[in-house]
Amino acid sequence: MSVSIRELQRSPHLRPWLDQAYAAWMTEIGARDATVAIAHAELEAAIRSSGTFAVIIERDQLPVGFALIRGTAAIAGQCWHLRDFFVLAEWRRLGVGAAAARLIFGRFIGDWQIVTLSKDRAAVVFWRRVLARHLFGRTTETRSAGEVIQRFKSNGAR
Repeated sequence: MSVSIRELQRSPHLRPWLDQAYAAWMTEIGARDATVAIAHAELEAAIRSSGTFAVIIERDQLPVGFALIRGTAAIAGQCWHLRDFFVLAEWRRLGVGAAAARLIFGRFIGDWQIVTLSKDRAAVVFWRRVLARHLFGRTTETRSAGEVIQRFKSNGAR
């Protein structure tokens, strides 16, 4: 199995796939049609933003997921916020998401923040497991307003 990531800005031909995957993700999390339309407008704005990277997750060169990553400059260096992370259901529990996360953290060096809804137990468990393996426990986790917030520093590829 070969997992890779590809920035959408360098592969605009994958945009229709991202639109479909984003709609699938919104439907999966229970969004209604009106919310999906608003989310697509937000996706468009995010992709056009100079500080946001849309990353396509591929397995054996087949698109199977995506991540939206927002970066901001800070006095101490680059700060990254994982806006969205999604792997199609048929590719879950195969190590694709974990491998993609490691590639993303290796590519986007600096301070990170991942915010997950507390009620999304599968996502909370996924990120705890991935971060524990990738960072060997060098993370902080807090809870606030129904969210789990994980912070850590990525020093590049491992």
